[in-house]
Amino acid sequence: MRKKEFAQLKQSSKVQGIELFHAKLFSHSFSKHIHEAYTIGIHDDGRGSFFYRGEYWQTHPGCLVILNPGEVHTGQANSETGWFYRDIYINIPLIEKVLDELHWQRKGLPFFTHPVINDTELWMVLSNLFFTLLNRSAILEQESQLLFAFAKLVTKHADKKYTLPSKGKETAAITRIRNYIEAHYAEEISINDLSSIAGLSPYYLIRSFKNQIGLPPHSYQRYLRILKAKQALHSTKSLIEVALENGFYDQSHFTRDFKGMFGVTPNQYRKSNFIQEK
Repeated sequence: MRKKEFAQLKQSSKVQGIELFHAKLFSHSFSKHIHEAYTIGIHDDGRGSFFYRGEYWQTHPGCLVILNPGEVHTGQANSETGWFYRDIYINIPLIEKVLDELHWQRKGLPFFTHPVINDTELWMVLSNLFFTLLNRSAILEQESQLLFAFAKLVTKHADKKYTLPSKGKETAAITRIRNYIEAHYAEEISINDLSSIAGLSPYYLIRSFKNQIGLPPHSYQRYLRILKAKQALHSTKSLIEVALENGFYDQSHFTRDFKGMFGVTPNQYRKSNFIQEK
């Protein structure tokens, strides 16, 4: 008998720039993807594994997983008991605001070298923060706990020597390709189109783009389509409209790719965020 999985992804109702994900997974796996946000994982039960920054990492109950924004990673359950965990996604504008309120003295954003952290005290602090954000507590309480939790996280575990590299480190040719894909993500783009824009051979273009961005061009285009479609789910457009307007062949392809990245279907995400399908 196949064990029932659970997953939910919600935006914070009061603190802009935060999403909350919690799941119990047995067979679902996340293929290579990225988040344009810091990921703070709170692991409750079972075991999971993920590929990140060239290595495979194992999780266990009571550990934290901290992922820097823009880093390619995977994820899957790694035990018969499944994998029960919660994630807090905090976008960069909110992190910049929090750091300013904490009087962050260093240039750039904090960088976390080690993704798996064993810190029981901080685990409790972040676990309480998750439920405070989820349970619609007073905005003052939510913001206060966020400042306290992130101050502890940065002070104890951010790298003391390095900060998060800024965007724009790729070559001019790859920047042109990236900008073109971002402007035309919903359209059909051929490798010859990109090759002409970059002035590079198709093979060298794909290899260079993956080395510098973290994903090959087609995966980066799919990532943008899913991200833009996710934003559109907060409108009253139907699911098929959202799918087609963002470059998906049909609703089933949209649903498959969306769940592959976020662990929930578009309809589940919409319902969790209080938008009803028309």
